[in-house]
Amino acid sequence: MNYTKQNYTHENTLSTNAFDKYKHQPSKPIARMRGIREAIAILKQTDFNTAMTYGFIRKLCDNGQLKSIQAGRKILINLDELLNFLSKEAN
Repeated sequence: MNYTKQNYTHENTLSTNAFDKYKHQPSKPIARMRGIREAIAILKQTDFNTAMTYGFIRKLCDNGQLKSIQAGRKILINLDELLNFLSKEAN
């Protein structure tokens, strides 16, 4: 379609920013989703001698004690929820 001044409207163009419709919504903190191995690596940075294993966290996910999302073959967990779960279990 040839655009001339007569038939050119805003609806015929794409928005310059695809996220314009989300500007006025209140911002929520974004979840820190990590794979199980990445979460263990972060725990090991904090506590080098941690006994957390891949299998233990995987069982927590499989039993529904820890929410998880399957992304292809990877299991993603919310790192903050894992830390909250571990701190609750320690008390």
